[in-house]
Amino acid sequence: MKFTDPRNGREVEVSVDLCQEFSREYYGNAFHCEHVSLSAPRIFLNSNDTRAIHSQCLRCGDRVGQAMKKGTRAEPFDLTISINFEAMLAAEHERLTIKYIDLQREADVKNSRTYKEHLQSARWRELRDLVIQRCGNRCEGCGVNPVEEVHHWTYDRLGNEFLFDLAGLCGACHRRFHKKDEGEATSAI
Repeated sequence: MKFTDPRNGREVEVSVDLCQEFSREYYGNAFHCEHVSLSAPRIFLNSNDTRAIHSQCLRCGDRVGQAMKKGTRAEPFDLTISINFEAMLAAEHERLTIKYIDLQREADVKNSRTYKEHLQSARWRELRDLVIQRCGNRCEGCGVNPVEEVHHWTYDRLGNEFLFDLAGLCGACHRRFHKKDEGEATSAI
């Protein structure tokens, strides 16, 4: 399946597995509203131009439940709630699209012969040693354990990395960084 990268408008082929993870994360999180949050009585205009009082979900803006009695005190329907909810959904969709495009790119890089050859090169050993020296062989995640792995913040300069493209991490911090269920963790490896 192709995703359009919101950063540059280019289409990126994303694996079926990652598409399924994207769907689980997007639809599995509370990005659909079950109307369990607060609601308030609002005046809605029905399709036949009659007015009715219903509860309006204060999270997503939808009409909730059966019509209320005519004498119920109510304010006009608040369209801004729906607009804000849709904007939040669009922002979350964009965030996840970027996340899964980056995951696909990482997978592509890590599966490439170039990446594997780079990790065997003298240049990589030199960079790795400089990163470990820079952090005094202390994990830059926890500050306690010795460095076991050197993490790429980006693959944009693979083979020509700056030292700031790399971080020295212990195995536990590197795994924690990449844990899929952690909120805003970046996707670069």
